[in-house]
Amino acid sequence: MDSEYAPIGEHALLGDGHTAALVSKEGSIDWLPWPDFDSPSLFGSILDARHGGRFRVSPARPGRSERHYLPGTNVLETTFITGEGRLTLTDLLAIEPDASGGGHVERRDALVRHARCTQGSVEVIVSCTPRPGYGARSPHFERLAPGAVRIRDREVQLTLRANLPLAVDDDRGIHARFTLQLGEEVWLILHDGELDEQDLARQGQSLIDDTCAFWRRWLGKLTYDGPHRAQVERSALALKALIYSPTGAIVAAPTTSLPERDGGVRNWDYRYAWLRDACFTLWALHGIGYDDEAQRFFDWLFDKVRLRDPANLQTVFGIRGEHQLTERTLDHLDGYRGARPVRIGNLASSQQQLDIYGELVDSFHTFRDHLRVQPRDLPTCIGLVDWVANHWREPDEGIWEVRAGRHPFVHSKASCWVALDRGLLLSEHGDGAPDRQRWRSERAAIFDEVMERGFDAKIGAFVQAYDRRVVDAAALRLPLMGFLPADHPRMVSTVAEVRKRLTRNGLVYRYREGDDGLPRGEQSFVACTFWLVETLAMMGKRDEAEELFRHVLGYANDLGLYAEEVDPISREQWGNFPQAFSHTGLISAAVRLCDGKSRRT
Repeated sequence: MDSEYAPIGEHALLGDGHTAALVSKEGSIDWLPWPDFDSPSLFGSILDARHGGRFRVSPARPGRSERHYLPGTNVLETTFITGEGRLTLTDLLAIEPDASGGGHVERRDALVRHARCTQGSVEVIVSCTPRPGYGARSPHFERLAPGAVRIRDREVQLTLRANLPLAVDDDRGIHARFTLQLGEEVWLILHDGELDEQDLARQGQSLIDDTCAFWRRWLGKLTYDGPHRAQVERSALALKALIYSPTGAIVAAPTTSLPERDGGVRNWDYRYAWLRDACFTLWALHGIGYDDEAQRFFDWLFDKVRLRDPANLQTVFGIRGEHQLTERTLDHLDGYRGARPVRIGNLASSQQQLDIYGELVDSFHTFRDHLRVQPRDLPTCIGLVDWVANHWREPDEGIWEVRAGRHPFVHSKASCWVALDRGLLLSEHGDGAPDRQRWRSERAAIFDEVMERGFDAKIGAFVQAYDRRVVDAAALRLPLMGFLPADHPRMVSTVAEVRKRLTRNGLVYRYREGDDGLPRGEQSFVACTFWLVETLAMMGKRDEAEELFRHVLGYANDLGLYAEEVDPISREQWGNFPQAFSHTGLISAAVRLCDGKSRRT
């Protein structure tokens, strides 16, 4: 086990509004940055099974496992079934109850693991091998008591407490091996704070109760009452777990450098907040009743945009608003199943992506009637629209953040049309604009150019870029953003070509041809399949849309979670996990199918 990699998609997510842990089916915590999402990992065996560190609690003898989240929570329960008995393991990152009811998360700085024998007897192995600094160092272990060990490092100081003796090996970590009889239990709490070692069981149960109460109270605000509610609930809980509570920013995923195929090099750090993803998340959470979170996203978005010149609008920020996300490699790590390089930071922060202007202005136009907006943000939007009027003809790196230079991407041009269109709508409500006539003229020019140069009559589809005869699933977003009706003949033929050229076993790839600056090789993109669901629904093909929706639901893991990508044949998940983009796509598609009409046009 210690030298093996659990499949990406066979992990569970734990979250406390500050960081996240991934737990394998074998009871191993394979990923935990501490104390925040973007901190160096304390346990990182998912990126290096030999040296990354892990925290394992599991039966000594082989068997099988079943797991689920406690209803309405992000608290995981795994049951191990062996020939001798059953062991139930409960895992969580602890959270304070939210007295305000607004969904604000106060962490308890504690990872709780509770193992209880529920049948027969089970021999249990505990192995805690923290490796701070992305596996670069072994910490110092200091025994405080038979069941308490202090973990010291220049970056972290934590204590592991247990209600049984723990063995310490400075080279290997903290270990225990014991047998539990029916009804016996063990508590393990890794924490940065104070705990009463004399009453660990009472405190542990209180942490479980408080954390469950938080999640259930938050989920109780869900307004969605359509089909597949359980999957929408799980996606909402996953998104909430990816919100960095101190600022309201959401990470694209809580992991870095999980590859998009076995041994691949498309390994990126997603523990940051993309403006585009934040806009999509706004739509998803607002659509199911979470306006508190939507408000915080909205405030975070425009706090970032307000301080930047439109010409230098950054696409991705750190979770505290950091601008510098310098990308570098961690050459001491093997990478997931040998997939290197392992990267931290993200070069996308320095790219130009014109689509974010349309997403931002569209969000302001829509949510000014639903959320509290600052009067000063209207001039900010006007500035964005005016910049787009002057610069929409420029090439960019596009929604897929290609690393092969800038191109005139069709999706980006259509998004510039959205910025001008929504800007004109804002001005029609009595809000002034520098030159409305010019905005109209530029909006018309974009539309004409996209229709002339962005559609390839021989292919019968909107293409990726003016200079590329490549079909791209981003074209599915044209009706979602209101650029064309879904039943327009060119959209009908584009959807047909996407399904012909970019789908395998019903799942949609982003694109299959063209140079994006990297070696080829990725899997189907989960969010793109949900875009196809929405587009089919808007075309009036509800039965097809619902069938496809049910089909893609079958590719989630056993807990209802998605990575960024999935192999349509083997069903193995790839890319960073779990992926916010995938879960916002699920929610938006579910709401679209439920209400049967566009919410964005």
